[in-house]
Amino acid sequence: MIKTKNGECCVEYALTRWLVVLLCFSSVNALGAEYIADNAQLSWLGLGLDSRSGFNKQACVKGSWKKTGDTRVELQYLGSRHTRDAMEQVFGKIKGGVNVVIFSGSVSVSMTSRISENQTTAASTIKLTYNGPNYTLENRTLTPLGQTMTKADPATVLGHCGDEFIYHMDTGGEVYVTAKLHFRSKEAYKKFVTKVKVRVLFVKKTKTYTKEWYHYAEDAVYSINVVTNGGETPKLKRILKENPRYCKTADIDDCFNTASLLFEYLFGDNGYHQDLTATALKVLSFDTQRYDDSGHFALNPKVAPYIDPGFKIQEEKIKIKLIENNGYQQSLQAFYAVADGSEHKQYYENELTKVQHNLTTLNKAATACQVEAHFVECKGVVDQAMNSLYNISIKNASL
Repeated sequence: MIKTKNGECCVEYALTRWLVVLLCFSSVNALGAEYIADNAQLSWLGLGLDSRSGFNKQACVKGSWKKTGDTRVELQYLGSRHTRDAMEQVFGKIKGGVNVVIFSGSVSVSMTSRISENQTTAASTIKLTYNGPNYTLENRTLTPLGQTMTKADPATVLGHCGDEFIYHMDTGGEVYVTAKLHFRSKEAYKKFVTKVKVRVLFVKKTKTYTKEWYHYAEDAVYSINVVTNGGETPKLKRILKENPRYCKTADIDDCFNTASLLFEYLFGDNGYHQDLTATALKVLSFDTQRYDDSGHFALNPKVAPYIDPGFKIQEEKIKIKLIENNGYQQSLQAFYAVADGSEHKQYYENELTKVQHNLTTLNKAATACQVEAHFVECKGVVDQAMNSLYNISIKNASL
């Protein structure tokens, strides 16, 4: 999955005894474009890429890997963001018309839904980035395919090699710690965000919150969860498995204790950073370069890559429903976890089954559109998917 990455802002924030000041950083693009890739491998170095669609192509250049860079840790408070804003903040704006869902898969929507808020959920998120070594493709020459393409027509070159190639990769791990309040309706959520001035959801003790906070959050469910991107360790999984992650507000101290354990492990002197091994790291981002910038002028396309604008319309349809159903799924999981009685459990279980059907259907539609040559065929697949989605409700059963 591929997305363009822009610079990120710096934030200074005070947070319990584990966090005093969050570290600041920015990311500045060097040559070519910088992409974030959920499934990238180091073996992609040298692969061609279509800059308009984000599709990987074949390797038309090769070279030797040069490893550089030291490990470092960066910390950000992402605050409260709705899913679309979080996608831009975490993944950056999309370059040259690349569509996040159709051409990059739907993982970006799923991930950002888990670390952001929606119309019935308030959220606070902290991001910890562990930067590992980076790799660059040096001493580049043409592959046998690349040599063949020097005599091919421009369209053939573009189809096999793309107009750019991957020449640099950064490795590391990312951990997103997100606290949420799941409300049963838009009205309850709106009252909370309107009436409660301090909405940060990371605290050490319940007395940190005011009576007003508890009044408007009384019927909500509090959750504490972790999303990892190449940064998971056995102890991190164990903390999440062995401690409460969903709590009614009356029992919220149990979830605060879980948050305490997470922060002590992630940000302590003898915790997470010592457990993070090389095998846990993954490719976080990569840079591309045009062939002519690398001196391979024969592979420089004479025509610009083209992607039918109709794909964007279908991508937007899928994205809207993916955002909606991912939000439903998280709230239903929270209410299911704290529900009393088999009748209430069964209700939420039935709704979760419907949500899973919707997500599977939408993901299949996005995958199908990735292999369609024309948006008309893609549109047919998307229309069929939309007609088979279930309506979901999160408020027809009481806690």
